[in-house]
Amino acid sequence: MANQSHGWQVRAPRIFFNLPRHPIPDHDIYEDAEKMNMMPRISTHIVTEPKEATKVKKVTILRREKTTPQKDTSSSYTRVVQPLSMPLLPPRTSSLLGQGSPLTIHDSSCETAGAASSNQKVVTDSTLPQMEAAVRLIGNNLKFTDFVKDYLSDSNTNFTVIGAIGPQGTGKSTLLSMLAGNDHQDMYRYYAFRPASLEAVELCRYQSSKISIYISKSRLILLDCQASFSTSVLDEMIRDELRGIPARVPESFENRMENFIEVESLQLIAFMMQVCHTLLLCVDWFIDLDLIRLLRTSEMLRFVPVCTYESFKFNPHRIVNLVLVHQRAKWEDFEPVTLLYRCKLLKEMFAKSRLNVEGRLNLGSVGRDVYKGIKTDVNYVLLADIKPRSRKVIPSIQSTDDPHSLSLVIDYELVLRTLRTSLQGLPRNSFALDGGNLTEKRWYNLASELWRDTVTSHEIMKFSSILSSMD
Repeated sequence: MANQSHGWQVRAPRIFFNLPRHPIPDHDIYEDAEKMNMMPRISTHIVTEPKEATKVKKVTILRREKTTPQKDTSSSYTRVVQPLSMPLLPPRTSSLLGQGSPLTIHDSSCETAGAASSNQKVVTDSTLPQMEAAVRLIGNNLKFTDFVKDYLSDSNTNFTVIGAIGPQGTGKSTLLSMLAGNDHQDMYRYYAFRPASLEAVELCRYQSSKISIYISKSRLILLDCQASFSTSVLDEMIRDELRGIPARVPESFENRMENFIEVESLQLIAFMMQVCHTLLLCVDWFIDLDLIRLLRTSEMLRFVPVCTYESFKFNPHRIVNLVLVHQRAKWEDFEPVTLLYRCKLLKEMFAKSRLNVEGRLNLGSVGRDVYKGIKTDVNYVLLADIKPRSRKVIPSIQSTDDPHSLSLVIDYELVLRTLRTSLQGLPRNSFALDGGNLTEKRWYNLASELWRDTVTSHEIMKFSSILSSMD
């Protein structure tokens, strides 16, 4: 029997607002706490696995046989198997799967022998998993990783490698995410390369570390390099040393860590020059002469292999495309006279360089009439500020003071769409000396060998010893 000492632990029922307001009488109904049946809560699980693609199934239809009226037809049914009469969608790759290999839906009842072979080819090409976000190619310990190896094809030779270099906070990760297929209205957590958070920007912390890689659906291999001349990286190394964390600095750089940061930037940029078809030099104002010197020094000290990798000879005279991307450009930067002067200046800076800056990738290809008279081949692209995600239009102070400024500034999305198609149209110099094409996995193996040789390069070691002796 239940404990009667606690039998009348009662509470008044809920009084609704539509009842008259009067004192509750003593004989009112109360609910007994012991008579309340507590039902167990049904556990709910969040579905974390992707939904499987709906398979085409055959339907069993019962059809009545034609019999004479005199006979009993109550049990005269024949089991007939017929396919669905509804129209079936063509084979397609499901885009709902976030992980694993994408599934291909086929109509097994209507495909012929020839179609089956072609569909099988589609399944073979779509077995590679799709990347959700960028992964590390070179870790913090300067070791080459193998995280991306499962996403590379061993048969595809039609791919483009694009890398982004530049100072801290110039929008390298954001630009690569836009090239990968993101939209500026997307949330940051959906970007292919995670941009710096607001807290990191306020504290002047860096976001990209060493080199990250992302492979898009169009077989576009994107590389994000660590910021050059980053004082945030230097500050973190000094703090780690004060905390007792062993620093990854050679003995010759223990007293001058800023020299080690410069040498590390040289190694990363020299490696990017070896493995990329196109380099994007991201800046947030026109040019920095120290950045140009670092770029030319990396070109001079980059490792040129004389041996062969996997039975092919590396092309030591390979030309890499260089595109200067000026982000957060103001209306003064879009002036045709200013644009023409800067293009001439860039052409003189890289006159005797193997970095090809004359690929005709500029605002002249956007289609604006104001830039049609500018005849230049220099790769110089201007990108205005990204529009905020808010639907409210914030009025611009510049446009109210000078109406001419509004007509000069080109929309970010318009330039970005042109940039996406024009980058893949730039010349792609072969990695092999004989002009042969490499597969994605062979490119990965080549990049692994080139990074190992770049770290142990005699020229870079000699340059670092000169820096250490200048104290």
